Amino acid sequence: MSRLMSVALTEQAVVERRKTVTRRLGWWETKNGRRILKPGDHLTLCRKVMGRKPGEPLVRLAEVEIVDIRREQLDAITPADVRREGFGLTTELHPADARWFVDFFTHEMRCAPDTEVTRIEWRYLDERAAIAASRPGHVPADIGCEMCGTCLGCDGCADPDNPIDLARGDCEMCGTCAPCIAECRALR
Repeated sequence: MSRLMSVALTEQAVVERRKTVTRRLGWWETKNGRRILKPGDHLTLCRKVMGRKPGEPLVRLAEVEIVDIRREQLDAITPADVRREGFGLTTELHPADARWFVDFFTHEMRCAPDTEVTRIEWRYLDERAAIAASRPGHVPADIGCEMCGTCLGCDGCADPDNPIDLARGDCEMCGTCAPCIAECRALR
């Protein structure tokens, strides 16, 4: 069973699948020093987990898989990570600005800008279905190819006039051909 995580402050970004990173004050180790999360673990993102009133339902928004988790100083955030946090894409009220995000976080969490936080990055487990729906004819064997796991629906070197030859070992999801997969394998 996956752990539950509240995303009350960024619910819309989760619903729209724009949020792929979160920063938390805890979520690193238990009191016994055991890591709470590791890459490959699953989380259920919810509207609200703690503090629900009696009878208030647990609203599950998404299932995700952890792809990276690390500790870093809050004010080390980059504009790119502000966007991964779900801000700066749809409104000027929340620009993709690192200083704005640090001010927002420190106000909401009552901490200092140099506080060490846990940065948790994930991928949505329903990406497979979304990509498959947007790419008719592709069989979603997995997210990306066996070597390029980050390939989430790109065309790789597949040419639309040249159908993917799955017998040759091409990636069924992203269209990357077998020679490119072999090159990727050689680079790792």
